[in-house]
Amino acid sequence: MVEGRKVHTHGPPGPRRGARPALRFPGIRPDIVHERADHRAGRRRARRRARADGVCAGGAAGGGRRKREVGRRGGKREVGIRVTDEFSLAGKNALVIGASNSLGRAAAVALAEAGANVGVTTSTRLQREEVAANSCANEVWALNRKGFAQAIDAADEADVRAAIERAVLEFGKLDVLVNAQDLPFAKPLTEITPAEWRRVLDVNLTGVYLACRAAGERMLSQEYGRVINIASVLGERGMANVGAYCAAQAGVLNMTRALALEWARRGVTVNAIGAGWTAGMGIIGGDEGRQALERYLPYKRLAKPEEIAGAVVYLASDAAAYLTGQVIWIEGGALSHV
Repeated sequence: MVEGRKVHTHGPPGPRRGARPALRFPGIRPDIVHERADHRAGRRRARRRARADGVCAGGAAGGGRRKREVGRRGGKREVGIRVTDEFSLAGKNALVIGASNSLGRAAAVALAEAGANVGVTTSTRLQREEVAANSCANEVWALNRKGFAQAIDAADEADVRAAIERAVLEFGKLDVLVNAQDLPFAKPLTEITPAEWRRVLDVNLTGVYLACRAAGERMLSQEYGRVINIASVLGERGMANVGAYCAAQAGVLNMTRALALEWARRGVTVNAIGAGWTAGMGIIGGDEGRQALERYLPYKRLAKPEEIAGAVVYLASDAAAYLTGQVIWIEGGALSHV
């Protein structure tokens, strides 16, 4: 005792007997926590011995659960998911409207590489588009897939319906529709004639409606379908002197969302790809415009069509069965700019 106080020579006093511990896991008894800690090393040793014997720890000798056999064949069920099967399009049939441009062509070839039969069309009846569509069909055939090329005007209802019917006739049914029709157009709004305005919207927006309507009738009746609309970043971000084109692309994005809600319960998904400025596509404005875009874009280059085509395969596959009404932006960070 020192001046009436007891001196503790071995450190400060501990908690009173029966006092509540300072730390405690909510909802778990302290004795259970301690028991797990005390026996952790022993359990690890038991698990190691069990693995050596081919059983999981926790069962009696010879009566524990067998290890999961992953990738084993010879009559035993395989455990796990083969990722490539989720993206396979073997046995599927697709139609790409507008495969005469670089994005549509890349989409068609990617679908064929994934196993689908693919028919392709033009966006307009220009001779150069017919040549491009035929060349795309040759790539599909080279992959040993069924396919065809057809020249259409994407704004003509009879042409669009004929392409859909041919796909069903050639393949037996239509599983995937890709709308890649594109008619680039740049002009100050006050200089656009009503005829020019209508033509831009007819191909880029009404053409998507016509294809969705004709293909949708088939897909809804079979209660399965994938609709993929390839739109432009200009549907989200305006640009001077491109008012008609921007309006059409914005319409495609919102029509995608609306159709997704209409068709969700009928087994048909509807999604869009928001493509950034892509080599060989759209409104770039020659070398000077391309160089200006490359300085503006975070990647300092335009997208390659093949970098966007992979998303088409994903949206067409079973891996995207629960995805609808969405826009997948592949724009190299362009929309992140202030």
